[in-house]
Amino acid sequence: MSLGDLPLTLPVFPLPETVFFSNTLLPLRIFEPRYLEMIRDVRAKDNWLAVTLLRSGLPEDYDGAPPWHSVAGVGMVTEYTENPDGTLLILVEGHHRVEVKEVESNTSYRRGEIRIIPERHEWLETEEAGKVVSEVAALGKSLGFFTKSAFDIPPNWRGRAAFLHLVLQRVSGNPRERQALLELPGFEERAEIILSRCQMAWLASELVERKPKDPERN
Repeated sequence: MSLGDLPLTLPVFPLPETVFFSNTLLPLRIFEPRYLEMIRDVRAKDNWLAVTLLRSGLPEDYDGAPPWHSVAGVGMVTEYTENPDGTLLILVEGHHRVEVKEVESNTSYRRGEIRIIPERHEWLETEEAGKVVSEVAALGKSLGFFTKSAFDIPPNWRGRAAFLHLVLQRVSGNPRERQALLELPGFEERAEIILSRCQMAWLASELVERKPKDPERN
């Protein structure tokens, strides 16, 4: 899909712990009535929606309109399954990083005006980026993050971006940190932080392995 295919306003799915990156896949289970309506409307139209992180986790007024982070991800619903209990299972494929500003909505769900934030991906095509990705892959393998097939990384910027974002989900359980990485202007800074997190996780695992066992404990 080209940028010209993206509508100026989109349905927005604000979530308390999810940061949506481009070139990633996001599985979601939909059960709230307003979001069931949203997904059915999305499917009936063009499959586009924005996913953004709520600013304060899961607030008491979640049923209302709590504030969200303005930098978000936009993707397309590529898989859709209706369950017997009325819930939906969907898969959203990330396409763009955007700035989203809430606009008035005549539906039960919220909508936003979006502006594409171009990803500065030139660095991902460099030899230096290849070395960083290889080091991240080696650390991830030693940490048991992925199966062997996960290391068939396409040697292009999209493949490298997808891999780094996949690793990020494993090394950072903090949605605020992931949001800060989403807002960074380029992939070089993001990749260096992901590599640093992998290195720290590897060192922590080594310390656990080397820690002497208490002979009095079984």
